[in-house]
Amino acid sequence: MEKLIYIHVLRLGESLYESDDVDSGYRDATNDWYLLKQTDGNNGVEIQFSRVFEDINQVNHPGPALVGADCAVIGSFIYVIGGRSNVTEMYSVRCGGDGCKEIRCLDTRNARDGWKTCFALPFTFSGGRSAVVDGRWLYLFAGNRHDGFRNPDPWGFALNVVDSNKGEVEVRKIIKPHLSRFYPIASASLSPGTLIAYMADERILYQLDCSNGSWTVYQKDLPYGSYPFLGCITLSDDGILYTYDTIHMRLDSYDVANRKELPSVDLPRSFWFGREEDVELIVLAKDRFCVIWHDDGYDVNEICIYYTRFSVSYDLPKPTATVEDSRAFPIRGVEILNIVTLDPHSDAMANDLSCNSGVDN
Repeated sequence: MEKLIYIHVLRLGESLYESDDVDSGYRDATNDWYLLKQTDGNNGVEIQFSRVFEDINQVNHPGPALVGADCAVIGSFIYVIGGRSNVTEMYSVRCGGDGCKEIRCLDTRNARDGWKTCFALPFTFSGGRSAVVDGRWLYLFAGNRHDGFRNPDPWGFALNVVDSNKGEVEVRKIIKPHLSRFYPIASASLSPGTLIAYMADERILYQLDCSNGSWTVYQKDLPYGSYPFLGCITLSDDGILYTYDTIHMRLDSYDVANRKELPSVDLPRSFWFGREEDVELIVLAKDRFCVIWHDDGYDVNEICIYYTRFSVSYDLPKPTATVEDSRAFPIRGVEILNIVTLDPHSDAMANDLSCNSGVDN
């Protein structure tokens, strides 16, 4: 069984369909979660897509969908960090216009215990990024969106979330590297006690020594920015920086450990239904990927969550990509907020879908 993919969505409220006001559906929007499960079967990889967590204590807090939240995974826990409502009337004291100061968590092994507020943050967090180091530290980078200030000090925080039940949470302040204006667009811990982070605005890879909080330049002048193309940049756990370019329909790769570019892969026309879409690239295994995004469905009130699985052969002289599966899951009124993956061995949902009710429109 490959990685379990949890998709965090904003479900627009029914008022969207009862009013001509475009924002009306956001006023009663809620959070929903879906699980995309990939299992090796007799006829290849079998795909299950189910709505989950709908019958447990929800993450909505106090009710609006958590736009701007980021998600992280440690073990069997999903962490939802910060977020905000995007409708003025729904702002509250705890989740206000500048964002929320809380981290909520769910243990997928005991999902019926529901979502809990597990940490209070020293700053509001909305629109930033997170990273996990050594399987216990949660690094939060708020960038220029930290409390509305362009140059916050500190630039981020690290929280020891795994050992927090042993006493007070250990928190470290993180300074920003050099002149970076934004948070890292991709990051991963490739060796114990370190974090590699890619700053797309500078096109520089930085390395953070987590023991003393110091940054050093790891590699300059990388050819991958975040604009003008849509798509995404992902740094995998095995140290490959992937750029999925949906304007030029190309997959670019950079081997971080060996500091070298890998051959680009031109994506065939079978991929072009995702052209110019804002997609999420997920590394499933070596040279095997999937992309997920949402777009209009087959009727006016329908949105589809699209899934395409593909493999890449880097055989020269021309590397090729092959589509292995492609699905569209029609759902009423959703927008994707976050996508996280879990190791199936750490997640009871891999074998017990008792919290699911199937795809519910």
